[in-house]
Amino acid sequence: MITPDGREIDDKVVLDLAQKGNLLDEIWKDPDLRGVQGAIIKKKFPNVPIPEIDMPLAMHSKFVKPLEDEVAKLRDERAQDVAQRALDQERAAVIRRGVISEDDVEEVTKLQSDKGIAKFETAAEHLALQRRAAPPRALPRGVEVVDFKEWFKNPAGKARDEAHKVISEFRRP
Repeated sequence: MITPDGREIDDKVVLDLAQKGNLLDEIWKDPDLRGVQGAIIKKKFPNVPIPEIDMPLAMHSKFVKPLEDEVAKLRDERAQDVAQRALDQERAAVIRRGVISEDDVEEVTKLQSDKGIAKFETAAEHLALQRRAAPPRALPRGVEVVDFKEWFKNPAGKARDEAHKVISEFRRP
């Protein structure tokens, strides 16, 4: 057999091609396998027009894709709403327990970002503990500041003097 471009093909090759063509035709006629074969052909040769595949893709991009985008947007908004509601509930619970006041919410939020604290409750407790820790107070009255210079000059003499002071305090009425 001679091809249109002038090449000669052996009859065995022609028979082999015909058998393969028949197999492909049988697969193409089967509705369950037609889509799989079309997908394989479309993957190997993307410019080959296959209406069963091209039409759904066009329909998808025209009708389904905008709807999928809208659904994804609504899901994101819903997730943000749920997260915001949970945060508001956590804040209200912390305020109800008296850990912080309404006025401290902004400061707690700033503390969260500065210190890298994930939970609002933890940051609120941290702020409350920071405020509760009082600055060091002055020495109570009656306590004298020890001058260590005398102790280093004459430790034995300074110890004797301190012992005499204590003994005299015990002897006072």
